[in-house]
Amino acid sequence: MFSRVSVANCFREESKWRRFKWKLRETCSDDDGFQPLKNMKLIPETDNWTISYEGVGLEECKERCLKTCNCTAFANTDMPNGVRSCVMWTRSLEDTRRYSTNRGQNLYVKLAALDMERKRKNQNKKKLTIGLIVCGSLLLLLIVGVVTFCCWKRYKNAVLLAPVEVTNQSLPLDEEEMTNGGLTSPFIQFDVIAQATNNFQDKIGSGGFANVYRGRLVDGRDIAVKRLYKLTDDAIQGFWNEVNLIALLQHTNLVRVIGYFHDPETKILVYEYLPNSSLNTYIYKTTRSNVLDWNKRMDIAKGIARGLLYLHQDSRVRVIHLDLKLSNVLLCDQMIPKISDFGTAKRLDGEDTQAVTNTVTGTRCYMAPEYAIDGVCSLKADVFSFGVLLLEMVSGINVIEFNKQDDGHQRFLRFTWNLWLQGKVLKIVDQYFTSSSSSTSYQPEEALRCIQIALLCVQAHAEDRPLMDSIILMLGSQNEVIRLPKPPLEADSLPEQDPQDESSTTSTVATA
Repeated sequence: MFSRVSVANCFREESKWRRFKWKLRETCSDDDGFQPLKNMKLIPETDNWTISYEGVGLEECKERCLKTCNCTAFANTDMPNGVRSCVMWTRSLEDTRRYSTNRGQNLYVKLAALDMERKRKNQNKKKLTIGLIVCGSLLLLLIVGVVTFCCWKRYKNAVLLAPVEVTNQSLPLDEEEMTNGGLTSPFIQFDVIAQATNNFQDKIGSGGFANVYRGRLVDGRDIAVKRLYKLTDDAIQGFWNEVNLIALLQHTNLVRVIGYFHDPETKILVYEYLPNSSLNTYIYKTTRSNVLDWNKRMDIAKGIARGLLYLHQDSRVRVIHLDLKLSNVLLCDQMIPKISDFGTAKRLDGEDTQAVTNTVTGTRCYMAPEYAIDGVCSLKADVFSFGVLLLEMVSGINVIEFNKQDDGHQRFLRFTWNLWLQGKVLKIVDQYFTSSSSSTSYQPEEALRCIQIALLCVQAHAEDRPLMDSIILMLGSQNEVIRLPKPPLEADSLPEQDPQDESSTTSTVATA
C-alpha cells in the first residue's frame, strides 16, 4: 500500500512520478481505501505482478483488492470480447501516467487506513472552508443590503421631510435672523400625507376653515393632519402664521407641528397626534364623557399657564396667541396640556408687549375688551382669555352656551362677579366636586383662590391684569398674596355681538 501524499505527488507532476520509488507496506487493514485516478494509462499486465478476474464488476473487484494484502491498485477494464474484467496489481506503480485528454481508464490506488482518515479530514476541512466562505459571503451581502436599505430610507425621509425655506411669510424676520439662515419649515410631499391618512379617510374633527384627519407616517409616528377646505384670506393668513412659527416655538405645553404642504389649491399642516382630544371634552358638563378630578384640572391649568409664559417671555420670539380656549388645548396620552392653533397668533417685535391690528380674529367670549374694540393685542389679551378658561375649568360651564341664554355679551363674567360680591361665588364650582361623590382632592379654599385669580385675569383694563409669571406663582403657592379684583367689565364696554356666530369672529377695526 502507498501513502496518499506519494500518490498525490506522483500523479500531479509526471516528472516527480518517474523519479519517485514507491514502497510497499508490510501490513494491510479492512479500513484501507482507494484513491480514484481518472484518464490513466494502465500499468502493463504481467503474470508476476497482476491478477485478472473475468466478469467481475467494480465493487467485487474493490473487495478482492482489499482482501489481498499486497494489492496496490485495481482497475475495472473492458475486455476485447466486451466482458468487464477486474485487474489487480501487486507491485509498485512505476509505468503509468495521466492523459491530458479524455482517454485511458480509471485506476484505483490502494491507500492505508491512516491516509484515508487524513483524506476524509482534508475533505471535511475543505467543505468547512467552503461553507464558511459561502456563509460569510451571504452574511456580508445581508449586511450590505441592510445598510443600503437603511441609507435609502434615511435619504428618502430626508428628501420628503427636507426643510424648505418659507418665502411667503406673514411674520417678518428681523435682520439678525435673516443673517442666521432665515426661517425654515419641514415640507412634506402630498403623496406622503395622502398615504399616511389613507387618502384622508379617518376624519377626527373639523373647524371653520379646515378638517382634521388622523394618520401615520412610514416611520411609525401618529399624526393629525389639518387640511384647509376654505382658502379664504383669513384661512391662508392663519396657515402661514403656523408655518412660520413652527421653527421658532418648541415647548412641552405647545403642540408640535411636524411639517406642512402647500400648493395653489391645497394647504395642509401636519401635527403630532394627541390621543386624548381637546380639554373641552373633559370640562363641559353637557358634553363630557370623562371627568377630571380637581388635582388633574389644576395640573392642566398650570401647564397651560407655563405654555403661555413661554410664548410671552421665554421663547425665541414673543408671541400672543389671541385664541386661547378649551377646544384649542389638546391632551397627550399622559394628560399633559398642549396649546394648539396658532392661526391668529401675533408676533411682537423686540421688547414690545403689544401691537395694534386692523383685523380682529378669535372667539368673542374669550376676547379682551381692548382687543375686541380697538384691535390692541397685548400679552394681557392672552391673560384675559386664560381667566375665562380658568373659570370654565372650575365651573364646568361652557361660556359660549351660557351667554346664549341672554342677549348681554359676557353674561357669564357678570354672573360670576355678582356671586363674588354676594360671597356666594363657590356656587359656580362644578357640582361634580360639591356632590357627595366628588373627588377627595377638592378643596373649597383652593377653588375660591382659583376664582379670584381668574377674576384678576379678566379685569376690564389691561393694566389691572397680572402677567403670566405672577399667575403661575399664585396658582402654585398658597402663601402668595392675591389682591382683590375689580369689576371684570365696564357696562356696555363691548360692541354688540354677531348673533349668527359667537364661537369665532373676524372684524375690521376702524382707525383714524
